[in-house]
Amino acid sequence: MPGPSRPRRRALAGGLLVTLLAGSGLEAGAAAQMAVASPAAAASHRPAAARDLRLRPLAVRVPAKDRTTHRAPAPAASPATSPVRHGARALRLSTLGSGTVGRSSASPVPRVGPHSGTLATFTTRYTVGGAGYVLRMVGTDPSGPAATTVVDNTLVPVTVHVGGQTVAPSASTLTAVASSGLFADRTWPGGTGQYGDVFVRTQFWSALGAGSKAWHVELAAPQVATPLVIDVPASQGLVRTVRGVRVAFVDVDWFDARLQARATAPTPDVLTQFLAGNLVLCKPFSTDLADCGVGGYHSATLDDAGTHTYSYQAFLAATVFGPGSGFSDLGPMSHELAEWMADPFTDNAVPPWTSPLAPQYGCVDALEPGDPVVGHYLTVGGLTYQDEAYLWWFLRQSPSAGWLGRYTWLGTFSTVSPPC
Repeated sequence: MPGPSRPRRRALAGGLLVTLLAGSGLEAGAAAQMAVASPAAAASHRPAAARDLRLRPLAVRVPAKDRTTHRAPAPAASPATSPVRHGARALRLSTLGSGTVGRSSASPVPRVGPHSGTLATFTTRYTVGGAGYVLRMVGTDPSGPAATTVVDNTLVPVTVHVGGQTVAPSASTLTAVASSGLFADRTWPGGTGQYGDVFVRTQFWSALGAGSKAWHVELAAPQVATPLVIDVPASQGLVRTVRGVRVAFVDVDWFDARLQARATAPTPDVLTQFLAGNLVLCKPFSTDLADCGVGGYHSATLDDAGTHTYSYQAFLAATVFGPGSGFSDLGPMSHELAEWMADPFTDNAVPPWTSPLAPQYGCVDALEPGDPVVGHYLTVGGLTYQDEAYLWWFLRQSPSAGWLGRYTWLGTFSTVSPPC
């Protein structure tokens, strides 16, 4: 897909309509709307991606008027031929707008390592059912020479003040994240290394000679930045107590606009990761909280320095969505990291798919490895890390070129994606 010049974001969504149950301090109406549903029941409430920005709430019933099947928008003019508008906010619509951030018709030459000025990416092409797909991912081509890509990144704590109350990640949370398997070596299914590195290595297992090639995509140690402090007006958010935990609920569009300036502060080769505490975003915000549940998203925005990529994620207490939901601590952050690695500019299209585990997404054509298996995870060192779908599941390649012939890292699926 040629690269248009407007940013879009993709959001973490829940695989079940998990609830913030009655008795949690929520109003009765909101609690009723957020009742736990079985997979069969969820199939009858198939909210698709919110329009154009692929906003997929973590645990929300989307009103019927918003249940539209997403299709990628027509390409806009390339940044290479369009004047650059200064400031990230000028590049996105004030509501859920159309358009993608991406590349010019000629991709930049990847430069591996920190401080290169351009995010290191490679382009690969596939044909499925006679249709061609061009994908750009973080790193170097796994079918090429051995190489290690190291991406600099910043970790920006997000503090929100809402209605006289403050919700922020604690110092212990920041320490836990910075020392976690997202940045440090751990033992995972298929290998030892960082979470994202072992995920992509097992995905490209065949291209790496059954994992023998010294090819890696790693994150440098995160630079913890000065907190971003956001004062939320009553029209855009509130705080409620959920199962004994104070949780802030904030409108996602309003919130994202406040992240943009910090997302463009580093050079484009740096990933900016915004980390909140018990904060749940809403599409849109309303006091009945009927459309709240976004736990994270990743996006990209353009200025005249280049295309900046960033992610947002909440570090949620396990009690908020319930033990075993997979929507706690590093569940959202691991989800967004894998999706950023697979689709850093949010413009990678694949054959339209649905997930039997997440029917609320409807029919999707985005390369988002976390979405089909949302809520499926493993625990390492007491922290939650999500399963991820391999590229071969999306491309319907049989047999899979992934580790052990799997279609997801943890083996959740045994066959290719269902078409739609």
